[in-house]
Amino acid sequence: MKRALTRGAVLLAMALPGLPEATDAQESPTWTDRPDAHAPVGVTLDHLRAPGELLLGYRLLHLDHSGTRVGADTVPHAHLLMDWEMMPLSMSRQIHAVEASFGVSEHFTLQGSVPFVVTDAEMRTQEFLEHSGTSGVGDVELHALASFYDSWPYRAHASAGVSLPVGSIRQRDVTPLSFPDPELLPYPMQHGSGTLDLLPALTFVTENVHGTVGGQARAVIRTGENDREYRLGHRVEATGWGAYRFSDFVSGSVRVNWERWGNVRGSDPALDPGAVPMAHPFLQSGSRIDLPVGVNVYLREGRLEGGRLSAELQVPVHHDLDGPQLGRDWGVGLSWTMPFGQSAAAPEHPPARQPAPPPPDRSGPEPPAGELLTLCLATGRNEQVLVTPQGDSLLADPGTLSIRAEGASSPLPGTYADGRAWFAQDDPMEFDGHDYVKFGSESALDCDEIVQVGVYDDVPFFADVHASEPLDILYVPVQPGLWQVYRVRPAVRG
Repeated sequence: MKRALTRGAVLLAMALPGLPEATDAQESPTWTDRPDAHAPVGVTLDHLRAPGELLLGYRLLHLDHSGTRVGADTVPHAHLLMDWEMMPLSMSRQIHAVEASFGVSEHFTLQGSVPFVVTDAEMRTQEFLEHSGTSGVGDVELHALASFYDSWPYRAHASAGVSLPVGSIRQRDVTPLSFPDPELLPYPMQHGSGTLDLLPALTFVTENVHGTVGGQARAVIRTGENDREYRLGHRVEATGWGAYRFSDFVSGSVRVNWERWGNVRGSDPALDPGAVPMAHPFLQSGSRIDLPVGVNVYLREGRLEGGRLSAELQVPVHHDLDGPQLGRDWGVGLSWTMPFGQSAAAPEHPPARQPAPPPPDRSGPEPPAGELLTLCLATGRNEQVLVTPQGDSLLADPGTLSIRAEGASSPLPGTYADGRAWFAQDDPMEFDGHDYVKFGSESALDCDEIVQVGVYDDVPFFADVHASEPLDILYVPVQPGLWQVYRVRPAVRG
């Protein structure tokens, strides 16, 4: 499975240099919140929450349609009005959704959304022009997300959901054919499906120091028939995206989205299929390819710490409509989310909580005096230790174990280069097609300034969080708090 996931990631990541190879993946708690950690706003069900974390959000999707198409070709309305009594000239659809997701456990999240739908269509006959519109609650969605692969830098999860038939399928308004009385509006202008629908999805994501690549496949499977004697067509959708992290606050994304939907089965007895194509059950299917571009903004500090603002512009590049149907001109998505119950800047996979130490023995010797300092560990996290006046480093809790004496066998987490033959013999380290050699002496680092980029002989190595490829400098953990710089070997000139 790991090999298959890696191959899929490489295909999606051709635009992102330096994607880690499969051999670089390891079990590592290095997932961190970044602006590109979440998919573009047009992709939902992309992220599991930390245990106990509640995420609340608002999402707006505006879609604008015009130009009647048959297949990929646009057909003039004047020609179509020779065969139909009424034709839609344009239609807009807005979905305002309130969303919530809750992390039940590290590998299981529940998510739901309640939409409010607003539609507006401009229709005409040979003599009259009329606007018809509706607004109201749409179908409510409930999802369960379960992770089945999670080893940095790859993760994948499946989701199963249902769409509850809350949205109305009886919306009425005045049309050019019914003026001045309202009549039942055609299928695309109703707020729901009227049926209980199944919503399966599969999502894969991988990241490196520069950005994130992901893909998702999802479907809408209609069940049964509604009380208006029809059901909408099934729908399938596949999307892939790449997001580049410009800074710790902003990322940009490009996405490719393909979707296909089927015809209506049955028909509403109150609709006349010969009056307008939107009411004909056999003229509703089609497919479309969009090329959305977007931006994510992640607030890392202040009163709104952890909040995310996302926007995306959807640009259609291909239609194949079993029409005549309105083509999509453009779409825009906006989203704001805010987490509660967890620190917004905390890693998605925090270290396991250590049991509280026993109360100190007041009858024993006094604990050694010293100064609390912070060590950067091979896990990529900072840890506090106690430095004594003699220069030794002790675990701050319980404060009696010498890290210097323990060396690489220290109980602090992480895998270190001390004791490895290649490190002791000053052998070069190969990464991304280059040889890296030791440079300078061992020194301390701040884990907030580095990010893991690979693994060599089970020892993780890091680069500056703002470094660009090809990487000139790598950092290798020698012992807890001690790091060795490796510099790319200069080319030998003949």
